[in-house]
Amino acid sequence: PDGRSVPVLYSIGNFVFRAAPPIPWQVPPGRTAEGFLVRARFAGRSVVGLELAPYRIDESVGPRRMPPEDAARFGHLLAEISEPLADPADVEAWFDVTADAFWEHHVRNRVEGLTAKTCAGDLKAMRHAWSHHGSPAHTTLIARALERLTSGRSGQGDPEIHRKLAGWFEGTWPEAGGASDR
Repeated sequence: PDGRSVPVLYSIGNFVFRAAPPIPWQVPPGRTAEGFLVRARFAGRSVVGLELAPYRIDESVGPRRMPPEDAARFGHLLAEISEPLADPADVEAWFDVTADAFWEHHVRNRVEGLTAKTCAGDLKAMRHAWSHHGSPAHTTLIARALERLTSGRSGQGDPEIHRKLAGWFEGTWPEAGGASDR
């Protein structure tokens, strides 16, 4: 509101999640074992500096700072996957393809199963459904998918974005070393 720019840091989550095995269209291979923490320097209420500290989770000892060569590779990965965030039209196009893909590959079956169990009075399913539908991120994604389905626009997103998104979940995009196929 005051006209100053502020940093936005996506996907820093709860700092550390357990490494998870790949699940098609849900958990990409190797991505849950890497992340970064952020060190911010402030002058009063203003951010005057940011440092990203990439880490990798070692199952036996927990998160450890990445060695410099791995941190450089991770930096390239972050730059490549963050590129669409620079243009609001790109953000919109990526969100549309993501909503379509997640509905088709993951959400439709989950919503159907949870709805049936919830209607049957399954308390555990009700809690699970609330967890999904109570989350603003999940609600927004599901709402976009449903809006695209009902308007006949589902599946009409940019094929190049779909290719990259599929590659993300297969572990093939971005390519190792960064700055791949723009």
